[in-house]
Amino acid sequence: MSAKKSLAVTLRPLESRTDLHAVVLIGQTAFDYPWTEDEYREKLRPWRCPAVVAEMDGKVVAWLIAERGRDNFELWSMAVNEQALRAGVGRQLVEWLKQSAAEAGAATIVLKVRERNLVGQKFFAACGFKAGKVLRNFYPQREDAFVMESAVPGVERRAASSGNCPRIVRFDDDGFID
Repeated sequence: MSAKKSLAVTLRPLESRTDLHAVVLIGQTAFDYPWTEDEYREKLRPWRCPAVVAEMDGKVVAWLIAERGRDNFELWSMAVNEQALRAGVGRQLVEWLKQSAAEAGAATIVLKVRERNLVGQKFFAACGFKAGKVLRNFYPQREDAFVMESAVPGVERRAASSGNCPRIVRFDDDGFID
């Protein structure tokens, strides 16, 4: 199967209930065990969680949610809808995360991927991530997780500076707030 042509995509902060609804819908088709809307809200609540959506023709086609740590970023969740698969959208999201991590002074990006998720493992390896330790029975379904890590180009391994950070959107019980 040949790769699809790259799509014109706009990356922007996840900033509305409509965005969150699109994230939930994509997750329902992308994952065997998708998060609920409440689980996404809980993950997005901390101030240190950058979240971005990829939009094409006014429609959200992908997203990435991360957490900013002291000297790293952790990619929590990412998915691309079926129509935009293999069109470079996922790579654009990962590049956005690497650039955001570099601007924040974070030296590494880490993520966990399910043992059965070979597509995800191959994708992240192609994006420069290397598999490290295995977390036994990490997921509630007693499935192992592989921890993958990527150095952030141009940032030495050290504590993060208080420099720039991507715009981070938070929301409270009543809706989204900046």
